[in-house]
Amino acid sequence: MPYLPRRGFLALGIDISRGNGIGEFTIQALDGLGRVAPGRAGTALTLSSSPDLKLPPGWNLCRARGRLPLGRARGRLPHAMKAFALAIRQRPSEIVVFHLSLMPVAFIAARLASARVTLVAYGSEIIFSRRKVDRWCGYRADRIVAISRRTALEVERLFSDKRSRRFGAVRMLHPTWDHRNSTADRARRGVTREAFGFKQDEVVMLTVGRMHASERCKGHDRVLDVLPALLASNLNLRYLIVGQGDDQGRLVERAEALGVADRVTFAGFAENLADCFAACDLYVMPSTQEGFGIVFLEALASGRPVVAGGIAGSIEAVCWGELGFLCDPLDPTSVEETIRRAIDAFDGPDLRVDATYLRSQVELRFGSDAFDESLAQLFVSM
Repeated sequence: MPYLPRRGFLALGIDISRGNGIGEFTIQALDGLGRVAPGRAGTALTLSSSPDLKLPPGWNLCRARGRLPLGRARGRLPHAMKAFALAIRQRPSEIVVFHLSLMPVAFIAARLASARVTLVAYGSEIIFSRRKVDRWCGYRADRIVAISRRTALEVERLFSDKRSRRFGAVRMLHPTWDHRNSTADRARRGVTREAFGFKQDEVVMLTVGRMHASERCKGHDRVLDVLPALLASNLNLRYLIVGQGDDQGRLVERAEALGVADRVTFAGFAENLADCFAACDLYVMPSTQEGFGIVFLEALASGRPVVAGGIAGSIEAVCWGELGFLCDPLDPTSVEETIRRAIDAFDGPDLRVDATYLRSQVELRFGSDAFDESLAQLFVSM
């Protein structure tokens, strides 16, 4: 690999893949850097990535040869050694870190290259941080960028000793979304519903998210728990769950125990989320631990009303209730009443159910142009 001048980026990630929040946001950031800084070469180093991942022109993708999880030494070592080699050889001016657990590697690499370090904080990796070395190195980041105010508050909590911080105020970079997931055409409603086995007069609620026993925060259980009451009031509902994970079996059993199994469809992984949004009438995800919730943007950009949990980063995705209906996800009555309120609003003047308004507002506030402007302020106007 030829020597590159001191003007590029070195991006450090764990899993740069679509389908997980941090991976999805990392792809967004790399694509955006390719647009706002097309003349600056870059390299993205990761343990794993989507097989079809394509980086912007001028960017290289390097995969470290590690088979074990990054938290174990043998899985961590190949990634670290590759990062150090890239830092020495390419001499990047900026190392962008997309997971707190990579800060020890970035700390050393930055000194080898005399580079500045920017830590991008997504949410869960900050909230559940346990390793003292990650925190020690995090204090020494030159900048920390958070994807939401909720995540910024978690950063302030984790790095509470301001005298030890090299970075100053936490900067903000709200996510955008993969526009291929938001091309829901109302004309396709009939076709997509038929494919899922739904009738045209049914009100279809949709949740997209992984179902892992280790992270039961998306709210699948909460929607299932209020479904019997909603059905008892003659609401003609179907609940579509898209995603996969080791907790799906338990959720299937829960639906059966509640007597609503015939109204719940577990669709598994969906290659085309746009068809899922086309088939649904309402996106429902009363989650409790969202760093932000990119899927809310996809639903809004598809013109679908949204019910979101009101105690996490999803508040910002729906602009504090301006673009969506907020509930208390820990209160079943609130979840039920908010779903009812959203459905009752379908034929009324509420702008939160107006597809044209939702599409225009989410594009204005979180679209590619807004995202690129924020990126340029962070990494170009330095």
